[in-house]
Amino acid sequence: MQFDRRSLLRGVGATLVGGTALTSLSAAEVQELQDRQASTNGVHLAAEFTEEQQLLGLSETVSVTSARDPTEPGQGKGQSSDDVLHITSLPDTGRERGGGRGSGSDDESDGEHSGDDGVTYDYGFSMVGVSDRDLTVEDLATYGGGTGLAYEWLVTDENVSAVGTEAERAGVGPDEVWLVVREPTAADTGLVDDAVAGRLTALMREVEADRGTGQWHTRDVGIELDEDAEPAWQELSAASQLFVDIGETPLSAYGDAEVLMVGVGRGDPYDGPSVLDAYYRGLTVAGEEYSFAQ
Repeated sequence: MQFDRRSLLRGVGATLVGGTALTSLSAAEVQELQDRQASTNGVHLAAEFTEEQQLLGLSETVSVTSARDPTEPGQGKGQSSDDVLHITSLPDTGRERGGGRGSGSDDESDGEHSGDDGVTYDYGFSMVGVSDRDLTVEDLATYGGGTGLAYEWLVTDENVSAVGTEAERAGVGPDEVWLVVREPTAADTGLVDDAVAGRLTALMREVEADRGTGQWHTRDVGIELDEDAEPAWQELSAASQLFVDIGETPLSAYGDAEVLMVGVGRGDPYDGPSVLDAYYRGLTVAGEEYSFAQ
């Protein structure tokens, strides 16, 4: 079975901009998803895309967990570095079900590929809430010093995009960066009202860079916020439920919008499924460091 990536990311974006946008889910499913998303300062989970093209809160094949730094030798299992995030679809016989927001499984997930080879259409993402900072997109784009919005990423040799297609590539990353923003309004409205009115928007840009596996690399998203080159920045609002190219830079289009959440995602490339094995750390927002992990 093959899913359209735009539809999957639309579902992910809908998750980020609010449960009111998840029109394909029942009220009980929306509540369950919101409960599963609840954490101290953000969203940290894996998404499963079903045959009915519904987005579910947890994936049976993608694990989103804290992990040890893979570049630090001599660390045994259980010696975790709390600030390293691991998004993976590789099987781990030692991983307990429910050990993360997404739970790895050897069960068949999509009718074509089973979890034991790590090939999946599912998607892992981690979002951190920054609404208490009163930051705008312009703040992140102009902060300077490479610390407006940046993070480090690492992929292993087993991280593969577009498995089984002519576009197959091994060892590339980091995939998507996400921002959820709220456009300014004169009225004193809440998040749910803003989501319904279309004032919450998910912004996303996908990048695949081949810079060597097993090494940490830095992505300076602050600079990218003033770039309109390919790959294009895309937006999805709760009102339109459409994923479209912004057509200009996020700084130009959303400079005065409040930044509510930032994060990363990895999975399901445009041309086929993926094997996920990516690490993230060192998230910096307007000069302040955050941890991806819970």
